[in-house]
Amino acid sequence: MLREIEPELKARAFTISGVTAFDVLQRVRDEVATVPAGARWDDAKKKIVEEIHPFLADPEDPDNTEAAERRAETLLRTHGFQAYGAARYRNQAAQKDIFPYCQYVHNYDAQPRPSHLALHGLIFPFDSEFVQTHQCPWGWGCKCGWIQLSEDDAREIREKDADREPDHREVIEGAQLKHVETTGHLVRGVNQIFDVRTPVEKGEPGAFTWDPRDLRLPLDKLKERYEPQVWSAFEKWARNNQIPETGTSIFGWLNGEKLVAETLASTAPHCGSPP
Repeated sequence: MLREIEPELKARAFTISGVTAFDVLQRVRDEVATVPAGARWDDAKKKIVEEIHPFLADPEDPDNTEAAERRAETLLRTHGFQAYGAARYRNQAAQKDIFPYCQYVHNYDAQPRPSHLALHGLIFPFDSEFVQTHQCPWGWGCKCGWIQLSEDDAREIREKDADREPDHREVIEGAQLKHVETTGHLVRGVNQIFDVRTPVEKGEPGAFTWDPRDLRLPLDKLKERYEPQVWSAFEKWARNNQIPETGTSIFGWLNGEKLVAETLASTAPHCGSPP
């Protein structure tokens, strides 16, 4: 499953603010891709720190690696969790006839976001608009996820919900689901209203966004970040670098060419077949 998403992950993880050496970007990109393939997180982080520290070090304190360590952690969390999320989504989509529901799971951390924590344990139809727009990670640093449930699983929980007030039910469907999808607010009791809109739905500047069905970065938006001479150098590099196992250049992928991962996803086995 993870092998299917690896080419897209390698293509996506190639821009690092402050790092201008394209050979370094490529090595970091490849190192990030080792994590979903089975490498230890700490080992990958250490290697990335070694690569990017020379670009981020404070001239007055050159041995201090804190800036590089923070950046390496962000790179691994963002691209690593997106890789897992995309692979998980594609696998779940292929089995949705057997598992038509999914349950939100919040992986607790020191500073949980109330909107993410409020969704913990709630069950939604897999094909609902809410599930499609809230594929994890749906915010910077989000480590949440969705687990699949069968119709029988949902029925058992729905039976328990019969004795609960509507705002406390675990299966979100019908009027409750419509309310969440149309207003972006989740009601869990008196004075317990949570804004569960995504950053994009809130209209936040530079909002975090991604689509597990396509990890492609918008080419026009990417171009806006750089001055013409920098973009020209990047485009030359991107055209001359192939994404492993695809026969497609990084620039070609950004410009709309399909990858092996996309082809595999479009021919994913039907439910009941091994992934």
